[in-house]
Amino acid sequence: MLISAEDIRGYTLQGRDGGFGKIRDLIFNDGDWRVRFAVVDTGGWLDRHEVIVAPHHLGSPDLDSETIPVDLDRKTLEASPERETAH
Repeated sequence: MLISAEDIRGYTLQGRDGGFGKIRDLIFNDGDWRVRFAVVDTGGWLDRHEVIVAPHHLGSPDLDSETIPVDLDRKTLEASPERETAH
């Protein structure tokens, strides 16, 4: 399925232990335009905490529920590298 990056912004990640974090952005490889990382905001509305997640952890988006399954739990996601580390 082909879906635009703009369409999945704001989708909630659905992990092993529930829903957590929202897709904030995607980082692309400038050579072949594949998704290099998803930027996920794991903080609240006042305390943004953006981490990066490799695309192999992401499942297919569910357009009806606006969720994306991930093979991670909350603790692992929150311990992921911060956005600033993505080069």
